Amino acid sequence: MARYVAVQVYTFLFAFRYAFGRDCVFYINTLLPVGPALVGRMMGKRVIYHYHENAFAKGAFYKALAWAMQRLAHKSFVYRLIRHRF
Repeated sequence: MARYVAVQVYTFLFAFRYAFGRDCVFYINTLLPVGPALVGRMMGKRVIYHYHENAFAKGAFYKALAWAMQRLAHKSFVYRLIRHRF
């Protein structure tokens, strides 16, 4: 957990590098990086989550991440694999 928090602080600070661009959009491809989403929201940028995980089937940690995503994202998309029978 300490490593996750350290990575979030690092990515939070690193995301400020892009936050001052005029047409910057924060496109996040998983539930884990909450730090950059927070920067995007703080700077008034669009935050878009595209996630693959089913957070409610994994446990409390992923449920907390899904809660944060719902509050920080302007839009969120779920990738669902559809299997066809041939």
